[in-house]
Amino acid sequence: MDVNALLHWCESNGMKVHVKKCKVISFSRSRDPLRFDYTMGDGCPLDRVNSIRDLGVTVDRKMKFNEHIALTTGKAFAMLGFLKRNTAHFDDPFALKVLYASLVRSVLEYAAVVWAPYHVTLAARIERVQRAFVRFALRKLPWNNPLILPSYEGRCLLFRLQSLAERRTLTQRLFYVVACLYRDVIRFNVWDMAGQEKFGVVRDGYYTGIWCECAKTSRSCCGNKVDIKDRKVKAKGIVFHRKKNLNYDISAKSNYNFEKPFLWLARKLVGDPNLELVAMTALLLPEVKMDKNWQQQLEKNLQEAQATGEN
Repeated sequence: MDVNALLHWCESNGMKVHVKKCKVISFSRSRDPLRFDYTMGDGCPLDRVNSIRDLGVTVDRKMKFNEHIALTTGKAFAMLGFLKRNTAHFDDPFALKVLYASLVRSVLEYAAVVWAPYHVTLAARIERVQRAFVRFALRKLPWNNPLILPSYEGRCLLFRLQSLAERRTLTQRLFYVVACLYRDVIRFNVWDMAGQEKFGVVRDGYYTGIWCECAKTSRSCCGNKVDIKDRKVKAKGIVFHRKKNLNYDISAKSNYNFEKPFLWLARKLVGDPNLELVAMTALLLPEVKMDKNWQQQLEKNLQEAQATGEN
């Protein structure tokens, strides 16, 4: 591609290009990639760089984000230092949490879906920022024994914070479900952890703190694996079912009741109990078929559990 053609196109469309700010970078896994010298305008040479910043994200010539993580953590630590210096007289630790979330954590999570690290060392480097904050904010709590301090995970629970790694995982695993209603289109942000045993800690932490982080968010609590006949449910599971008043038991394998939680949420959001779906949600073909008698028994059990929860 002729870079001067791009320059002429920008000029013809009323856009000015600062030639001296333009850079050249080659993305390659090779240690010695082919290099060409580029000029723009009146023969002004373009500088070749090993990393470049675009839309606030720095990427190097090997498509890695190590430099971006280093710059981001440095900026976050600087902002955290500013926060510490100017809040020394604060007595409310949760006021510090609000400032931390808006000034420091926002820096660490900008475009994190793009550059989220998979190396443990890089993830630990990012986590150091929040570790420093909770250690600082813990001093504002009436802790009885200053010689025995809780772990990092315990401090996060005290401040109702999730680890930064957990938050990045949550962001990456959000997907959209769109339901077409006769009034409008509603898009749901869905958190799906069914069957993901390796994310058990993330799942438990998310459900534990959702009541305080998303107090005004409409949620639907569902059971799973109802296609397994004669399944054994623990007693505490039944108590949880009745206490939380689970709306529906669903199954992704048989598509049983799969659309009902979304319809229930849509009715809550719109405020119309008679709201109906214009078309069924697009689902994959069912992998298994459920026995009709088994479905009737499930619905009967659900009604009994809901009646117990209301009482």
